[in-house]
Amino acid sequence: MYDNVIKENIRRFRKAKGYTQANMAELLGISVTYYRSIESGDAVLLKHIIEDIAELFEVKVESILNRFGNYMEGDEKMLQEAAATYLKKRSAEEQKTNMELAQYKMEVALMEARMKELEEHISDLQGTIRILKRARGFDDSDKI
Repeated sequence: MYDNVIKENIRRFRKAKGYTQANMAELLGISVTYYRSIESGDAVLLKHIIEDIAELFEVKVESILNRFGNYMEGDEKMLQEAAATYLKKRSAEEQKTNMELAQYKMEVALMEARMKELEEHISDLQGTIRILKRARGFDDSDKI
């Protein structure tokens, strides 16, 4: 019923604030079904609803109606909060990835050490076999 920009801005602002659709419906005093239809673009969007949504997001109505890059004065706070949330999430993901990487490196080092032990053990066994062959009069080329 209305421009995709409006519904996308509402959805983006809601997520930046950490609200669910149910939270928004409750805060606006409307049904969850009606709020979902607002975000899907199927609802008749009343002026007072848009004003209430802008007030909840602490932005001007124009910010909801404009394209993503056209922020009005005072919307910097919203952008900063969204950026901080993104960086915090990104940082946590990077830390998890770094921990997993360190764990894999440790496992590789342990496997390499175990492989070296096994190679030394195999070498010792081969030496023992050669000694036993000679003791029994076999040539190194003879198979037992």
